[in-house]
Amino acid sequence: MKYAMALTMLLAAPIAPKAAADPATHELLPFIQDNYAWALSEARSRRLPILVNATAPWCHTCKSMEAFVLTDPALAHQADKFIWLEINTELAANAALVKRLNLDAYPTFYVLNPSTEAVALRWVGGATASQFDKILDEGAQAVAHGSTEASASEANYPANAAMRRADEAYSKGENVAAAAAYGEAIALAPDGWESYTRAVDSRLYALQRLDSTDAQIRLAEETLHRVAHSPTLASVGSGGLSAAISLPSTDARRTDLIKKFEAASAQALHDSTLQLAGDDRAALYDALVSAREDRK
Repeated sequence: MKYAMALTMLLAAPIAPKAAADPATHELLPFIQDNYAWALSEARSRRLPILVNATAPWCHTCKSMEAFVLTDPALAHQADKFIWLEINTELAANAALVKRLNLDAYPTFYVLNPSTEAVALRWVGGATASQFDKILDEGAQAVAHGSTEASASEANYPANAAMRRADEAYSKGENVAAAAAYGEAIALAPDGWESYTRAVDSRLYALQRLDSTDAQIRLAEETLHRVAHSPTLASVGSGGLSAAISLPSTDARRTDLIKKFEAASAQALHDSTLQLAGDDRAALYDALVSAREDRK
């Protein structure tokens, strides 16, 4: 990837990371605060990827992630696998980094390759601890994609190659290219492919940014059965329902689509095994209320 500048001089003096795990504060992940140059130096010296948490003081989902997910003991085993950087996107000192990261929603999490400063993986929105754990694993793997082993893996599994191209486009805010490549990855995905739900979530978000209603509905219909037992059912159900409601009243598909996605959304809400993130649960309620209002 090409960038306008290397951001190694964001701040004049380094800021030390916060203390590691503290039972009193439950701070399991040693985040560096608002100092990309320091994080990059640490990542290069320790040969670790960087996890960037792009946040804002007013972002309720950011606060929820910080209080309930980033403090979850289930993530403790990831603490020494990344250099952790949290940036307040409203600080002038972070403006150049925010621009380069193509931030358009809160929170957004990025996994960066310290050698190139390229974004290897981008995740928009909240997540449960188990989802975030998987995102971190995939991010670490994505950083390693330049290796011979990773290249061989992509040759054997074309879905991985498509996913890498999708993540590259997604990280640059190129939603048209990202949506197309995620679609290719989903079409090529073998049964049990570990990146399937992330590909669905990411393609759905890219299509929403493009206002591609019909494409959102097709994606939701095509993937509904494969995500039925994962938290992605929430985003597919609510996304499909919202898209169906937005169809004109003259569209012959409208009533049946609303009924289908309303049922899927209710299923996601009532399945206690899914352990939904707060944002996903809120989106489901919002979509279901919209469906009720649509019926007057």
